[in-house]
Amino acid sequence: MVSSFRIIDTFEDGYANVLLATVPIASVQRILDIFQTAGLVHIEGVCLGCETLLLWHTLAATSVAKSSLLLANVDTHQMNIDIIHQGKLAFTRGIPSNTGHPLTKEKIVEELKVSLDAYQKETHNTVERMALTGCGDILKTCEDAVSHAFAFPVTVTGQLEHVAVKESASKDSFDTSFVELLGLALNFQDTQINLLPGDMFLKNRLKQIKSHVSLTLALVGLMTLLGIGLAFKKLNDKTAYLAYLKTEIASMDSQVAQTKKTLKYLTVLKEQMLEKPLAIDFISEIYKLSPSGITLNGMDYEDGKTLTLKGTASSLSEALKYVAILEGSQYFQDVKIKNAVQQKGGGSEYAAFEILCALSREGHDAVKKSE
Repeated sequence: MVSSFRIIDTFEDGYANVLLATVPIASVQRILDIFQTAGLVHIEGVCLGCETLLLWHTLAATSVAKSSLLLANVDTHQMNIDIIHQGKLAFTRGIPSNTGHPLTKEKIVEELKVSLDAYQKETHNTVERMALTGCGDILKTCEDAVSHAFAFPVTVTGQLEHVAVKESASKDSFDTSFVELLGLALNFQDTQINLLPGDMFLKNRLKQIKSHVSLTLALVGLMTLLGIGLAFKKLNDKTAYLAYLKTEIASMDSQVAQTKKTLKYLTVLKEQMLEKPLAIDFISEIYKLSPSGITLNGMDYEDGKTLTLKGTASSLSEALKYVAILEGSQYFQDVKIKNAVQQKGGGSEYAAFEILCALSREGHDAVKKSE
């Protein structure tokens, strides 16, 4: 797993509201392989679509709205949903088309309702308006259905509507969405999430250090040659000339020593990161154990003590089976359901649950040793 985060808000007591992104390394590596095959080997970062969708929205925002906005980027086989509250990212979901066919208007309306219900139950904030953008063909088929499904205003915004382009450029609808790419390209300095795997990050960092060292050595060499030229002109004393060369060599030795010290620091830092138990270790375990019938809407992590899971299951029996699965993990102990309620929504019944898991440090250490 690879993880990164975006700080949403900070509070006076020192705590912060953080958006944590976790992705299997294999998923990121598939994307990197495509670029490397194309000859783009120097990759500095991998961004998250929901964050760059927010950056695209800020291009048009002239002031911070106090109300909550549901922003959806609809593409043929993917839909990203952001809920923005007071100009900050408060909720996000990504919905792929698991059937291999384009998203239908019924599927789009259903997922928008699920996202809206999950956000309002979790935060008790009210969404007052919705904005749709993305693939023009899909938007045309779903605009009326979405407008009739929600009581608040629904608007459709073109991908280039708030982007400065030449007058000759076409602003017609496109058959694919590149809204998130525009947000990254035009507002990249505000990105915080980087899902580039740690080993590749360290390799890039070492390449930069080596490049800087090579440049430094080249400059030192050039300075040395210039000094030698001046020395031949100004110094007739061979002893003084040799002393000058020794001084230059000594200055290069200090730079090489500093470079070795930096490389050693990076190695120690990587080892400490691998040994330190983090919240991501427990969240990764949840990701591996959760069956397809379980949907998680939220996690509350108390450092080193407990992890509370909030979500839905197809039935109460499925929620109980999920508790048994978690109990069998080395990471958790004393797993129990705090609350479980059978509910109806979207034409079907489901069970909303809240599960409390005590964290097991012994399990974490055992897994680390086995690795």
